[in-house]
Amino acid sequence: MLKFNIKQYFNTIVQKLSLSFKRFPIPITMAIATVITLIMQNHDFPSGSVPWDTYRRLAMTFALGIPLFLVVQVLFERIKAYKVSTKLIIEAAGIAFLALYYLFFIKDMTMVSTTRYIAITLSFYFTFAFIPYFIKRRGFEVYIIKLITDFFITYLYAVILFLGLAAILFTIETLFSIDVASELYLDIWLIVAGIFAPSYFLSTLPLSNQDMSKENYSKVIKVLLLYIIMPLLVVYTVILYVYFGRIILTREWPEIRISHLVLWYGLISTFVVFLVYPIRENNKWARAFTSNLPRAILPLIMMMLIALGIRINAYGVTENRHFVLMAALWVFGNMTYLAIKRSPKTIVLFISIAIIFIVSVIGPINAYTISKYSQNSRFEMLLKENNLLANEELQNAPTDLSEEVKKELSSIVLYFDHNHRIGDLKYVPEDMNLKELEEKLDFEIRDYYWDFPRKYNSYSLENSIDLYEIGDYDYFIDFSFYNRSSRPYEGNIEISYDEDGKELRIIKEGKLLYSKDLEEIALAIHEKSNGEYNQSKETMTFIDESQQIKVQLITKNMGLSANSNGDTLNLDFMEFYLFVKIK
Repeated sequence: MLKFNIKQYFNTIVQKLSLSFKRFPIPITMAIATVITLIMQNHDFPSGSVPWDTYRRLAMTFALGIPLFLVVQVLFERIKAYKVSTKLIIEAAGIAFLALYYLFFIKDMTMVSTTRYIAITLSFYFTFAFIPYFIKRRGFEVYIIKLITDFFITYLYAVILFLGLAAILFTIETLFSIDVASELYLDIWLIVAGIFAPSYFLSTLPLSNQDMSKENYSKVIKVLLLYIIMPLLVVYTVILYVYFGRIILTREWPEIRISHLVLWYGLISTFVVFLVYPIRENNKWARAFTSNLPRAILPLIMMMLIALGIRINAYGVTENRHFVLMAALWVFGNMTYLAIKRSPKTIVLFISIAIIFIVSVIGPINAYTISKYSQNSRFEMLLKENNLLANEELQNAPTDLSEEVKKELSSIVLYFDHNHRIGDLKYVPEDMNLKELEEKLDFEIRDYYWDFPRKYNSYSLENSIDLYEIGDYDYFIDFSFYNRSSRPYEGNIEISYDEDGKELRIIKEGKLLYSKDLEEIALAIHEKSNGEYNQSKETMTFIDESQQIKVQLITKNMGLSANSNGDTLNLDFMEFYLFVKIK
């Protein structure tokens, strides 16, 4: 009987996964490709033949393909009557989109590329969620609850499965003294979480012709919402009203972090109201909550919008403020809709947020364009008001330039340096770097918020995972974050790196053969860097030789920061490859 049950259980799992692949072949293929890419990266690090950046871009592209082709599949399930050739053309267009995205939109992991990728991915997932019920079909809220419940249950299974497999592997390694590569544990997790879990989750997805009714509403979710989450939100609402009442009396606007608390409260409240809607007709508490909370939250969101508007008026628009503003407007708009509409179509919440994600990162009025325009306008105004501009060219700052103006100009310059390019600033040449701009303005660019003298100086080796030949060297050591301690080697050789003293030491049979202050090497790299983050192998290589020893050190990553006066750079960290030859 036990054998039969186990066999039946595994047959059920296999059948579910098979049906999932038949229904969603391309999304699951994309998931498999993502996992394979990450496994290859896992085994190729740190000195493989393929650059780490290539693996990252491939994995991100394949991962983006998962929600993209989920949207395509459920769209054609919703349409039902379509030509096969039409679907093939759409799928080919999707693959072409992914190829173009790989080539042009994720070349570097900048703020722009990262936030755009996240927004597009989330937009696809929200679209995948609402398409089966677009736009008048009933049961959308119950359908979403089923998706959420099945998702968490699936990944609970995945975690348990991984822990079990990892325990088996560890036991075999311990009992039989088998050397198991540590990378294998991550491989198992990637396969379980990246292939098994998505495939199993998609097998639980209701078919396009399968309706969801109130009887399908999860009892666990119902109890959680009615008796835990909803009372907590009511208490939170009362606290916020008391706080904003104090603001009105004292006439002191709240700090920006309060705005973030209100925003998260608004987002969670909107989602909870959405989830509770199916049971409001048969539950007085749910009906009172969904009727009154949208009205109660509107004044709080308005206060938050006013506070955010004051900050934008003072400091201009940045991407973060733009995203916060769009989220607040989404909450305000949807809560207004829920408050005034007798029978609202809650699917509007998902449609609108998917549109906002796309509009915020793509198109002529995206967050990046608006933010750069706003900060450039502030920059131009400050230059003109303080006589730093003549004949459309930057001028040296006067000796009496106030510290407040320096602070504002520094914040704008560092904003562009961190998030875009210095050359995107108005009146600044395309090829000018931060150091040159500082010399042109004739005052120190500082991060006043952290009271640092300038931005943190960090450098990285281009193609840092190239395969290096040892040549005539005897030893090769990789000093990384996770591998820094002193280590003995054959022949009574000990090589150590003292992070506090910044000293590399090589000892043989108790005798010091070689020592070097690595801060000297770091400062030499900084002098040759021209302010660029990525550096060539030639710039990052240091070779030293004596009668007893020959040393080659290739810096992978390093960071320097200035002291409080800004006149001395200190080495904060260094990762490097070390080649040693004992003569």
